[in-house]
Amino acid sequence: MLIFVFLSLFLAGCTHAESTVTIDKKPKAATQALSKQWRASPTFSVTSNGITVQWIGEKGRVAVTNFPFIAGQTQKYMWLFWGNENEIIGKDYKVIATSDRGIQKTVLSGQSLNGPIWGATASSPSLITLPTKGMWRLDAYVNDQLHGTIFVEVK
Repeated sequence: MLIFVFLSLFLAGCTHAESTVTIDKKPKAATQALSKQWRASPTFSVTSNGITVQWIGEKGRVAVTNFPFIAGQTQKYMWLFWGNENEIIGKDYKVIATSDRGIQKTVLSGQSLNGPIWGATASSPSLITLPTKGMWRLDAYVNDQLHGTIFVEVK
């Protein structure tokens, strides 16, 4: 009898594991539904030395040049970061990109932030490749702390 109870509990545990697999799929579907609500971040202009450049992101936090993102093509972008100069200038930063299809990719890593430019506290040039079309969330980290998020559309 004791063996029967043990086997019943074991099988019930296996059944639960199967339902967990089903449950694990739901967050992905929920993420996909949420990602359909993603919209490109706002754009803004910054003029410096008589030259005006369009940026996308959150002015006063983090932004990237508003050049087209084209799937599979490496493009050059300038990043701007605002904040306490002692906490960001010369510090390492990375950008982790997540697509509306759930693809996650570290697009920048192991780079340091340079000094001020375009009215921002710190800046850095970069090369980025996003592999597929759609909306992408770019999470920018300074010293492994999330500094800001930018949503871009990749064509």
